[in-house]
Amino acid sequence: MSSKYNKLALAAGFLLALAFSFSCGKHGGDDDNEVLVSSSSSVKSGNRSSSSEITVNPSSSSGKSSSSTNTFVGDSGVFTDSRDGQTYKWVKIKTQIWMAQNLNYNASGQCYDDTPANCEKYGRLYKWEDAMQVCPDGWHLPTRAEWNTLISTVGSDAGKKLRSTSSDWKDGAGTDDYGFGALPGGRLTSKFEYINIEGGWWTSTESDANHSYEKYMRTGSDVRESSYADLAKTNQYSVRCVRYPSSPPIAYGELTDTRDNQTYKTVKIGTQTWMAQNLNYDIDGSKCYNDEPSKCDIYGKLYDWTTAMDFPSKCNSILSTDDADCGIKTPHKGICPVEWHIPSNADWDKLMRSIDGNTDTDSPYYDETAGKHLKSKEGWNDCGPLGSDNRYSCEDTYGFAALPGGYGNFDGRFDDIDDYGNWWTSSEYDSNNAYHRYMRYNRDDTGWYMDNDYWRASWYNVVKKILFSVRCVKN
Repeated sequence: MSSKYNKLALAAGFLLALAFSFSCGKHGGDDDNEVLVSSSSSVKSGNRSSSSEITVNPSSSSGKSSSSTNTFVGDSGVFTDSRDGQTYKWVKIKTQIWMAQNLNYNASGQCYDDTPANCEKYGRLYKWEDAMQVCPDGWHLPTRAEWNTLISTVGSDAGKKLRSTSSDWKDGAGTDDYGFGALPGGRLTSKFEYINIEGGWWTSTESDANHSYEKYMRTGSDVRESSYADLAKTNQYSVRCVRYPSSPPIAYGELTDTRDNQTYKTVKIGTQTWMAQNLNYDIDGSKCYNDEPSKCDIYGKLYDWTTAMDFPSKCNSILSTDDADCGIKTPHKGICPVEWHIPSNADWDKLMRSIDGNTDTDSPYYDETAGKHLKSKEGWNDCGPLGSDNRYSCEDTYGFAALPGGYGNFDGRFDDIDDYGNWWTSSEYDSNNAYHRYMRYNRDDTGWYMDNDYWRASWYNVVKKILFSVRCVKN
C-alpha cells in the first residue's frame, strides 16, 4: 500500500485502501490488437508547438535491440543468439513472434536431473528472477496477457495444437498445428519432476511479491495456468521468449486550442486520437503543481473533477442524474478543445485493449503492461531498461508520453510528482466520487484507484475534489 496515497486518502477525509492487482482471466486475440513495442520520442511541454504532422520511424525494437544478422520475415525461421552462438527456431503466430524451442542460455538455470543431454533437448529450467533477464536481444519473457493472446489465437484445444508431435509426451503427443513445438521439460521445485509429462513456462506477471504466474501443458487439450503457493519464484521452469515486433511509424499531429492558441501534440493509437500532452488550459480552479508555473509547462494543469467537466462546483457533491447542471454527455466535452472530450472509462478501456490485446469485457480496468508502453521515456523515477536493477521500463511505444504529474489536494497540498500520473475520466461513481486512471513508478501497469478490495481490480473511485491531470481524446 502506498504511503503517499495514504496521505491523499487521509486528507480527503475518507479511508481508501490501494490495491494493485494482476487481472485474472485476460484474453487477447483481436485482429486490431497487437502487442507492439518500439522506440518513440517523449513529449514534455504542455504548451510546446509542433509541426502539423511528425512521423517518427523507430530505429530499433524497444527493450533490447536485435542482432542485425537476424531477420524475421515470413512465418518461421531460425535465429542466432549472439551471446553464445546457439540457434533457435522461431514461428510467427498471428501478430506474435515466438521462439519455437525452449531457451538454453547457460548464464543461469539448470538442466533437468543436471544432465546436459536434457538441456539440449528441453532447454534449461530457470528461477523467475533469472527468467526475467535471460531472453536474447530483442526478445522478452512473455506477460500473462501475451500468453493469453497466443492461447486465444490458437483457439479451442490450444494445448494439443501447441504441443509437439514428439513421443516424449507420455500422455499423448500434440498436433503442433502452429510449429510451436512445446515439449514436456518438467520442472524443479524441491526436486526434479514431471519430465515427459508436463511442460511449464514462466510468465513475467507476478501474482504477489514471492510468486508469479506460470502456463503449463500436460494431460488434456488445454493450456493451464498456475499461481498457487507452490509457484514460488525460486522454483524453476522452462522459458519461451517472445519477440518485440516492429511497430509502424508514430504519426504525430498537432492541435491548436483556439481559446488560448496553445498547441499540443496528438497521436493516433488504434482507432483513437489522443492528446500526447496533458491539458494546460487556464481556468478558475485549475492549479500548477506546487503553484509553480514552470510545472504547468511540463505537466499541464491540475483540475478537480467538476472543473475538468466544466460543471459548477456544487457537482462535486451531487450525482449527475440529480441535477441538470451536472448532467454528463456522451461524449462529454468538459474543458477540452472543440471536437475533443474528457475520456470516459470506455475510452480508456479501448486504449488499453489497443495496447495489450485484452478483450475481456468483464475486467478491462487494470492492465498488466500498458503503463510501460504509455509512459514517457523521461521524467519518471525508477525507470530503466528491462533487466536493470529496478527492472521497470518506460518505453513510450505509442507516443502517448504519459508524465508523472502527481496530484493536488483540496487542502492545498501537492504530492507524488515524478512518481504517479493521474488522469480524470468523465465517468462518475456516486455524488462525491468519480473514476480516474493512474500510472505509478516501479510498475509497468496501469489501473484504477481502488477501495477495500485488495488484489482485485474493481469499480472504485476517488473523491471529486482532488486535482488530477486531463488528457483529451478526439470525438
